[in-house]
Amino acid sequence: MRAWFRGLLPDPAVTARLALKAGFSPGNDFALLGGLGGDCPGALSLAFPGRAPAVRDEAPLLSTERFAECLQRLRDGQPAAAIGDSLWPGDGAVLPLRESPAGFALGAPGHPSNVLLRIARHGLADAPVNEAFCMLLAGRLGVPVVAARWQSAQRGYLVSARPDCVAGANDVPERIHMETFSQLAGLAPEQAFEREGGLALLDCAALIRRYSVVPALDLRSFLRWLGLCLLCGNGLANGNALRFIFTAAGPRLAPFSDLLATHVYPEMSERLGFYVGREDRPDWLLPSRWRELAEEIGVGSRYLLTLLRELALATAPALAATKAQWRETLPWSPLLEQVEQLVEKRARQLWVALEAERL
Repeated sequence: MRAWFRGLLPDPAVTARLALKAGFSPGNDFALLGGLGGDCPGALSLAFPGRAPAVRDEAPLLSTERFAECLQRLRDGQPAAAIGDSLWPGDGAVLPLRESPAGFALGAPGHPSNVLLRIARHGLADAPVNEAFCMLLAGRLGVPVVAARWQSAQRGYLVSARPDCVAGANDVPERIHMETFSQLAGLAPEQAFEREGGLALLDCAALIRRYSVVPALDLRSFLRWLGLCLLCGNGLANGNALRFIFTAAGPRLAPFSDLLATHVYPEMSERLGFYVGREDRPDWLLPSRWRELAEEIGVGSRYLLTLLRELALATAPALAATKAQWRETLPWSPLLEQVEQLVEKRARQLWVALEAERL
């Protein structure tokens, strides 16, 4: 249970800073959730025993000055949870907000946030731009992703829809329950990657078959996401990045988010977050490795290799269309040039390897 609730909090270093600022002992996760958990991932509002979250009559809009102040605090490394009373897992640089045609407001009990604003990933240059581009590309390649857009005003920020939020009556946001695969497996968020005791692809496929109301469709989306993570070099793909949302029909794989090309950063590992047939080095993922994976997770090898072939073939036109769409309104940067080159290289490698097998 502690591991499950720990999955609602930001990364350990960020959580420790928040605890000190809020006057709690570092490591007292439940106290922190009681004090700041008014707007948590999923349909959750947490409070201290006997104290219901205070519901506001309205969510006051952030003034231009207040919004600029929030952006600056995020740029300076101030944890987003110290700005409002919303918590979101990760590096603490994601600020949950309530967006309406009138502007942005801080989420609060009774007025839940419906978007996530990211201004930086500290230590990774222009990471939100990277993420925005990869999300656009993923959508063009048929990978289910949350709606996301890059706003170039005020030095730029990424706005993405919350995967655990749907439009209710009169377009009022409604929260639905959501759990990460790591939470379902009882793993602490610190055990994210397979190489450190986290979930393997076999475990993820088993969870989809066990819980999803449409396992075949969700398993296909999962495999397309895995192929995309190879193409764009997303080394952050792990059990924390995979989530179920609980729809009216039952649990479904949530649309993907947090897609970015980490392999363009020299300071980041060049490995993938999962092993594919006991291999996590992208240049070593030969078709034989994908066959091993197909056997492990119980899908036909021809099915998986055909899916990868289709993805590799569709990448070049999708990449060109995404680049053209981006450059219509936004500047092209050296970082995005690196991302483009990486995706082109990986797609070509995958295509050549798969075609060589057919000869």
